[in-house]
Amino acid sequence: MAEAADSEAIAQAVGRFVEEGDSLARHLGIGLDAIGPGYAKVSATIKPEMTNHGNIGHGGAIFTVADTAFGYACNSKNASSVAVNCPITYLAAVQVGEVLTAEAHEIVLEGRTGVCDITVTNHKEQVVAIFRGHSRRLRAAVIPDLPEGGEET
Repeated sequence: MAEAADSEAIAQAVGRFVEEGDSLARHLGIGLDAIGPGYAKVSATIKPEMTNHGNIGHGGAIFTVADTAFGYACNSKNASSVAVNCPITYLAAVQVGEVLTAEAHEIVLEGRTGVCDITVTNHKEQVVAIFRGHSRRLRAAVIPDLPEGGEET
């Protein structure tokens, strides 16, 4: 159980560190709701400046909410990771004022390659987008003095 507690503590520390350094997420109002090893949940309210010409949530804004959850999840074990491929499927339009929640789950981590599935829902719990993030671990820690936490999935 100590290893699980250590992995949780590492994920929490990484979450705080990433949240402080993510200027775009902060600018867009994307907040970290939960984090654990290979897991993250974020949320954001769609603002008027996050819409497209049709006055609905811009696909790029929805993508950014999903990508933010992905970034937290794939870096949560303190192994610096970057996205290499991130397809997204938009399933429903999003309106100004809707609160989006993106929940990321690491599906596999094999060596330096990882895959996370991210589901984006609105405040009615309707799925509005599905995102699959493929990551590549770098040979560096997110927080240099913190050990790596969690095993491969």
